Amino acid sequence: MEIKTTFYDIVGYLVPGIVLLAVLFVGYNNSMQCQQPFLELKDLILNMSYKEAIVLGVLSYLIGHFISSISYPVIEWLLLKIPCFKRFYRSEKIVGSNMYKAFSEKFKKTFGYEPQAGDFATCICYVESKQPAVYSTTLIFKSFYGMARNLTLILWCYSLWELINWKMLKNHQSIGYFVVSLVVSFIIFYHYLRFLRYFKQNVLNGFILPLN
Repeated sequence: MEIKTTFYDIVGYLVPGIVLLAVLFVGYNNSMQCQQPFLELKDLILNMSYKEAIVLGVLSYLIGHFISSISYPVIEWLLLKIPCFKRFYRSEKIVGSNMYKAFSEKFKKTFGYEPQAGDFATCICYVESKQPAVYSTTLIFKSFYGMARNLTLILWCYSLWELINWKMLKNHQSIGYFVVSLVVSFIIFYHYLRFLRYFKQNVLNGFILPLN
């Protein structure tokens, strides 16, 4: 489990932190009318010392935590409230009516009351305690959906920056950066929804499974 937790730290925090620093560098260089921002980024990375790389890694990890604290309310509290996304986060939509009925019955038998929307965290703790093998897989899904959520927010913000570079600063090469970033961001957003659904489905199924 410690290995899986380390995997979550790398995928969920370190990778988004590195991506944010990279797009900040590229976006800034495009704002300064630099014609080859990726070559500038490549040279910066190749000329970096080991100490600088370590500092960059620690900084990226801390930035990843900051991004996560922002992406959670922006995407999960606001965006997912849109009705068309219910099938990705509502328990009854994820497992179907029959399995949700079995889940509700077991939840009521275990805790003495009907499950509410805010009780999902309790289900996670239950699966972690009672079904460690299931929770191990669940943590992988959580790692990927957390990373995808963070990357989605980063690329949406970066796309807006390149749009400003294009429209206001008249850097026409930013058109390509804007289009590519926006397309990639929606692809990653789709994968965020997919892994979020897998994560919740695994927790609910793990809760329903009979104990050994």
